Amino acid sequence: MRAYLSACTIYRDAASYLAEWIEFHRLMGVERFFLYDNGSADGHREVLAPYVDDGTAVVHDWPMPFVGDGGRGLALRHAFDHCLRAHREDSRWIAFLDIDEFLFSPGGDPLPRLLPDYEEYPGLCVSRAEFGTSGHRARPPGLVIENYVHRRRVKPDDWVPVKSVVDPHRAIVIGPRRLRGQRLSSPDIRAGMAMLIAAVCADGTSEIHNVRDIDRGYERIDERLRGLGAQIERVAA
Repeated sequence: MRAYLSACTIYRDAASYLAEWIEFHRLMGVERFFLYDNGSADGHREVLAPYVDDGTAVVHDWPMPFVGDGGRGLALRHAFDHCLRAHREDSRWIAFLDIDEFLFSPGGDPLPRLLPDYEEYPGLCVSRAEFGTSGHRARPPGLVIENYVHRRRVKPDDWVPVKSVVDPHRAIVIGPRRLRGQRLSSPDIRAGMAMLIAAVCADGTSEIHNVRDIDRGYERIDERLRGLGAQIERVAA
């Protein structure tokens, strides 16, 4: 079954998020889902069973360490590379997203209605709005899209993260470029977390200051990354 638009993500222990993520994107016009399980121990298979049975979802077991030797990112990059190669005949477009990201058109149009205007290009970048914790200390009951509604303020000249929607027939994997350690300051939760992951993957030593926002959104993140093999140390300011 060849789809026009599919979505790919990697997850671990995300059973409580998967159905919402899939159903939201089906409403947006996504037809198939290529999912990479990075060692889940929850009930994700039971949640996904109806989607797998009807061909909507394909689940790959992907037990690769999330962070590789030397602290470099591993599982996500290799999963997305695999998706491009394994599913290039299965979809005209593939969107590469995180499990807490929701792709939609601000104008409300179904995504397959918009994408034909970009078919001359091998891919496009989609700006990502940052919602963070929306003031919650713990996840409240209910849907993610109903509970996390407070967007981070963005100035006109701010750097905005992007996500990729690509034609798998024309995408070429050439990375990753090597990153080098830097002295950084975290501006907010999500950007700070992106800096932290980049620092973990970089050659050399990085220093990240103003980490209070990261701590608020990702409890004990230094301990959790060390548990995955990252070389990270918290020092007194």
